[in-house]
Amino acid sequence: MRAQHNIAVFDGICNLCGSIIDFIAARDPGDLFEFVPMQTPRGRELLREHGISVDRVDTFLLIRDGDALVRSDAAIAIAADLGCPWSALAALRLVPRPVRDWAYSLVARNRYRWFGKRATCKFAD
Repeated sequence: MRAQHNIAVFDGICNLCGSIIDFIAARDPGDLFEFVPMQTPRGRELLREHGISVDRVDTFLLIRDGDALVRSDAAIAIAADLGCPWSALAALRLVPRPVRDWAYSLVARNRYRWFGKRATCKFAD
């Protein structure tokens, strides 16, 4: 069985998003995740390929072997792959998606105000 390939397309200028990517990378069992800032040409291309506006930076995209997950579904899928204790967050799938996505959107709309942002992406090549 081949290893799963996951690409996380994220907001590279968001301090919260960058901290979350650092957190995931430090706990990634077996390098399951590749991280692509949405501000890069490849990030913009991946967003377009999966029907997400390149001007919309209030979500992130997880591409898992060709399937696209966004918002809380993407966050839960990533947590599930991180091993214990983080994989226990997969239980959040029991919460109805509209409720999860409402909470996700609340944080996403306010993330720059609450956590700040960078002038440039620290992850861009």
